[in-house]
Amino acid sequence: MSPAIRFGDCGSVAGMNQPVNIFEISAATVADQGENWIKLLPAGRFRLRDGRGGDLDAGSVADMQKIVDRTRAYFGSTDLMIDYDHELVRAQKDGGRAEAAGWIKDMQVRVDGIYGRVEWTAAAAAKIRALEYRYISPWFQALKDGRVHQLLNAALVNMPALDLSAIAASLFVSTEDTSMEKIAKALGLADNASQDAILAAITDRHSKIAAAVGLAADAKFDDVVAAVSAGAGGMGRIAAAVGLAGNAALDDIVAAAAGSASQFVPLARFNDLKVQLNDLSASVSKRDVDEAVQAAIDDGKITPAQEIWARNYAGADLAGFKSFAASAQPVVKPQGKDGLPADKVGDLTADQIAAKAQAYIAEQGKVGIVVDIIAAVNHVTEQAGK
Repeated sequence: MSPAIRFGDCGSVAGMNQPVNIFEISAATVADQGENWIKLLPAGRFRLRDGRGGDLDAGSVADMQKIVDRTRAYFGSTDLMIDYDHELVRAQKDGGRAEAAGWIKDMQVRVDGIYGRVEWTAAAAAKIRALEYRYISPWFQALKDGRVHQLLNAALVNMPALDLSAIAASLFVSTEDTSMEKIAKALGLADNASQDAILAAITDRHSKIAAAVGLAADAKFDDVVAAVSAGAGGMGRIAAAVGLAGNAALDDIVAAAAGSASQFVPLARFNDLKVQLNDLSASVSKRDVDEAVQAAIDDGKITPAQEIWARNYAGADLAGFKSFAASAQPVVKPQGKDGLPADKVGDLTADQIAAKAQAYIAEQGKVGIVVDIIAAVNHVTEQAGK
């Protein structure tokens, strides 16, 4: 949306609440030699001569540089036009003709404001020398809070109280306080990106999304949204198929999917390798489980009666089981330590410990307490050791 439009017939900065005059020009600004610089906007806060728009603010030197940068980005290689009596504004509304009085070839930020280097037409130079026109009136965009956004045009005028607000209202519908800088930043562009650059970035993203869901680059937005919604669940599978994480960026998925076909093998060969890999993985996994469970039994961390439970645990989460075994206290003493057999604690054999542990779990469950097998075994062995 465009920022609110306000028009300035303004001059050098005075008190914030005091009206100020428009900038005066003289024959010195149309010198035949040298640079013809005129002041376009004052630094800091100011008010329009007739009070329209309330308090306005061109800001500091850094803020004014941003105004100049946005203006240059907006116009590109086109020079800003200076017309007579803001004819350009009326021409945009009525389709009339606006005659150029001069062209702003360059802009410069100074401590007291923004200046423009003007190349006057012969006719305008003659009118200024003859004092037929004496003042310059800038036309600019400002946000609702009064900050000047960018320059649009300037005009030679003699009557500062021009009724331009009504014309502006008919030209610009939106008065939302929305800065194009935020949109540019969201698209990864520079703050002073032109409207054309912003539109190009939006169009590029639309085309890529449309292509990713099988639609034409110029597909309607509603059709793209519907297709994306329908296929959102499959994006993760597509990413995984090309070796990326499920939340991979769209551009990365498209690039990976477009890789060379030489990276792929025939399906039959792939399936054969898959079977071999699965068999090898299963063999290695079973060996690792066997070793981990046997080590836990040998160290007295679990009883022989818990072997089936331990194998199920290790088969589902080998790392988790190893962590448990490393930190668990022995529930039975290993063979040969303190003269006790490995499968006996006190007067209880391993089978008796397992049976009592199950009974303890059931007993606690009747009163609403959930106890796992490890806690139950620990409880039984503690009682047996007393």
